Amino acid sequence: MRIKWTNLLTPHQLKFNKFIEKPKPADNITSNAYGGVTIDSLKTKHGEYKIPKSYLMDSENTIKNVSITLNREQTGLVNLNMLPNSSIVFSHTIYKTVMVDLLH
Repeated sequence: MRIKWTNLLTPHQLKFNKFIEKPKPADNITSNAYGGVTIDSLKTKHGEYKIPKSYLMDSENTIKNVSITLNREQTGLVNLNMLPNSSIVFSHTIYKTVMVDLLH
């Protein structure tokens, strides 16, 4: 699975999580868990990241889906004549969930 980006003008954070279903054979019950990886910042305008196959494979558990989040936060100033000592934070997030069975 590859993640590609273009035209990033400011650094972004890339994060992906896998949703895992863990069987408990003794009780015939399943439990759910998340396993995540965060790449601190993408500083290149254009790029690509390949999620390793080993991240998507698990011999004991069932991986249901992978969620991908690309976000950034930027601090700016407000008109200081109107609001002295003020600032503003801009946040932008793109979120996508991919079902693992679609990846095979």
